[in-house]
Amino acid sequence: NRPHVDMINRFNQPIPKRISIKAYDCLGLFVALTFLKIIASITLSYYGNNLFGGGSDADYYHEYAIGETENAVNSWPIILRTLNEVSLYSRSGVSHGIKFIGFIIIPLLIAQLSTVRGSQFKLRLFWLAALISGSYPTIIFFTNDIYRDIFMIFCWLLGLFVFQFLSKRPAMLERIFAYSLGLIFSIVLFSLRPYLGVAYLAALLLSGSFSMRHNHLAFSLAALIAFLFISYMIGALQPLLEYRAGFSEGGVGGSTLGITFSSPMEFVPDLIRSIGFQLFGLYLNSGPSIFA
Repeated sequence: NRPHVDMINRFNQPIPKRISIKAYDCLGLFVALTFLKIIASITLSYYGNNLFGGGSDADYYHEYAIGETENAVNSWPIILRTLNEVSLYSRSGVSHGIKFIGFIIIPLLIAQLSTVRGSQFKLRLFWLAALISGSYPTIIFFTNDIYRDIFMIFCWLLGLFVFQFLSKRPAMLERIFAYSLGLIFSIVLFSLRPYLGVAYLAALLLSGSFSMRHNHLAFSLAALIAFLFISYMIGALQPLLEYRAGFSEGGVGGSTLGITFSSPMEFVPDLIRSIGFQLFGLYLNSGPSIFA
């Protein structure tokens, strides 16, 4: 009867307490992570930031800022030159500012946008969101020099507060002010990256007629895919596709990942691959690579 007795004893043992992450745990981890990123940044400054070889957009931005080239492809180098003209520019100084925005400001903005009003776990969710977003590798990488990406994400996150404000159903005058502010953000984002500004403006205009609370997620995704496919068929996406094709044809950047959207039959598969590559890091260049 000994096995039977052992089984009863196991059932009579106290149930272990559920592991619970408290707000100050997340805050401590966020501070520790920030400290580690600062150490890594200092280390990289001694060994160079060109981790993957090839050219660097940051070199071009610096050359434009100090007047060594005159071809501005977006508003970021113009901003840097403006700072240089008023004696407020240095590559290291701007880089330190970008690090501050990327290491601290952006995670805190994401955390503020992620919190749920009225939740008893609001503070815990705030610091957990800050910790997770602060761990995102791409954001960490782009803080290593004067890339536009961190400033662009910063502007985009500020623009999302317009949507948060509109979700509270404000009065008419407040809504007009919010839409006007959103229009300014869309112009700024368009000057940094055109399709980001267009996407922000489209979302702003549709925000009053769409709600995730009333529209099923599957329906929303199907409607988005249908909208993108129709836009592709009528040629509305052609300027964007031509812009992206320039990277692969010129042999630089490599940011297309071999996704071409070259035919209507391949549009949906290419869209799924693009989402998998860019949102989840699943770079599957062949069928067998799924199991590799």
